[in-house]
Amino acid sequence: MVHGITYGMQTTYFDQSGQVSRITLHAKTQDRIHLAGSDKVVVGHAKYSVFTLTPGEGFYEGAERWAGVFWHVAVPGLGTVLIDVGCEIIDWRLFYELLAGAEGGRQAPVD
Repeated sequence: MVHGITYGMQTTYFDQSGQVSRITLHAKTQDRIHLAGSDKVVVGHAKYSVFTLTPGEGFYEGAERWAGVFWHVAVPGLGTVLIDVGCEIIDWRLFYELLAGAEGGRQAPVD
């Protein structure tokens, strides 16, 4: 079981006409991974940034760039045993289209 706490800062940028031009999120996560059948716990963390790439669309609506450390686990005496680092470009519209096709036409969520 994984228990995580995420905190961060979101900034919304506007163009001259007052429309949202982009949104950024800088986040940090602290995770506690409880090992099955044991009382042992491993602590992990993440530190990443998310940037919207589609003007006027919020998080999970258009294209986004995720960059940073998504998962880092260090074990005392061993050091880093798992690390997931990089940059991902995600287009949520494509994801929702694939999901709709897989689920027989189900629509993407709407705020």
